[in-house]
Amino acid sequence: MNRIEKKEVVKKTDDFVRRFNFRKLSVEEAHLAYEYARRKYELMVHDLEYLDNRADLLIKYLGVVIGGLGAISGYLGLSRCVRFS
Repeated sequence: MNRIEKKEVVKKTDDFVRRFNFRKLSVEEAHLAYEYARRKYELMVHDLEYLDNRADLLIKYLGVVIGGLGAISGYLGLSRCVRFS
């Protein structure tokens, strides 16, 4: 998420939203705030999906490696690899 926060467009929009006068909001400003919140949410969802996919791949590959070590140690009868796997 640090990648999103460093984008210049996001910084400018954050500053604009912070300076809102919420007591005298016009319809256009309310619509702009809604669009900002919706797009920032979409960016965060995208980043979280990316991280979730990366974690899923890591778990799959780690399972394959540990399973392979277990199969090799079972085939060769190695006690050291059995404890590891």
